[in-house]
Amino acid sequence: MTLEETRQLGIEFERRVQTMIPDKEILEKLDSETVFSFLNQYQDKYIHDIYRNLDNIPARSKISAHVEAVLQSLLREEEISINASGVINNTSSITDPNGITISDTGRSVIYPLSSQFYLYIRSVSNVSSTYSFKSASSGNNDSIRVLPNELVSQNEVWKLIETPHDSLRILRHPAAVLSKYKSNKPTLTVIYDQYTTPLGVKVLYYAEP
Repeated sequence: MTLEETRQLGIEFERRVQTMIPDKEILEKLDSETVFSFLNQYQDKYIHDIYRNLDNIPARSKISAHVEAVLQSLLREEEISINASGVINNTSSITDPNGITISDTGRSVIYPLSSQFYLYIRSVSNVSSTYSFKSASSGNNDSIRVLPNELVSQNEVWKLIETPHDSLRILRHPAAVLSKYKSNKPTLTVIYDQYTTPLGVKVLYYAEP
């Protein structure tokens, strides 16, 4: 947004406030910080309302075309790969990844995401082996298979991790969990079974508006 567009936006906001609250004309003029604080809150609410109601929007309708245009401008894809030494290579425009952390069990990887990350859409894992893929690859470890990750909540993780009574549990699809921020960056934890060798992850998300 240009400086002139920003100025016009502030003017339009104040005009509408005066229209809704006529007495506002005799009140103290709103400063720019207050104006844009309200606008940012409304923008966040608008995007969240769209995101929550995507399934209820009729396909091929005027409203769906408008929603698609709004969300398309926020769409981002980020790919993070793991090299042979266990260090991540972020192949998106983000050049300062925070590093990779393997959990104590060796069955989950915490991927740092872009600071632009806002709303999750979906993700996939690149793997060199799985329970079924390794036996079918005839020893070709250079092959890569893409597995869609299944988004789960923190409350559901206990259903997926191994226990002493289920030490050979198979996960047909890696489980993706949105985790707490690490060094002010959002993170995605992906849980794998013991038969899966992860090579990286690709995340599709909406950037912060």
